[in-house]
Amino acid sequence: MGIDLVAGGRNKKTKRTAPKSDDVYLKLLVKLYRFLVRRTKSNFNAVILKRLFMSKTNRPPISLRRLANFMKGKEEKNIAVIVGSVTDDKRIQEIPAMKVTALRFTETARARIINAGGECLTFDQLALRAPLGENTALWQGSWCATQPHQAVCALQGKEVREGSWQEEQPWVQGLSHWPLPVRAAISIVLWFCLSKRQ
Repeated sequence: MGIDLVAGGRNKKTKRTAPKSDDVYLKLLVKLYRFLVRRTKSNFNAVILKRLFMSKTNRPPISLRRLANFMKGKEEKNIAVIVGSVTDDKRIQEIPAMKVTALRFTETARARIINAGGECLTFDQLALRAPLGENTALWQGSWCATQPHQAVCALQGKEVREGSWQEEQPWVQGLSHWPLPVRAAISIVLWFCLSKRQ
């Protein structure tokens, strides 16, 4: 007796070929960049299409400070391209006038870019301006940043924060299915053990 396989046999490729999101605008962008990849044979468009398929976790946001640092000396001629979100950063006082393309801008980030004399572009506008990716700089957010699904682990170094700060937090992954009183008791015991160790 055989195995019922979907037409095409076993899937040997596990990478995404379409976004999981139901966002209509994202699907329209995928349609546009699929066309550009097919007709232009541009590696730039292929990279953008691949990143449009990615999950939100794999599209880390980039801050204005990091973006301004990356674009130093390239602001006039290049368009910064980020397949993800651009967020504001209060640690930088003045940002240069730069043209930025992203899937999403926070309100304050958009306002600061426009006030500095820059432009906030969408990917369909980018496709009209630079269909082959000429005069563009493709950037990503930090992959080392804490991910939302990561377990709580030991913290390194001091953090500036109001109130007391716990130097070390125990790993508590796997306790979520336990009842709340049990989790609270385990957390207290772990905290007590860690404080005794210091």
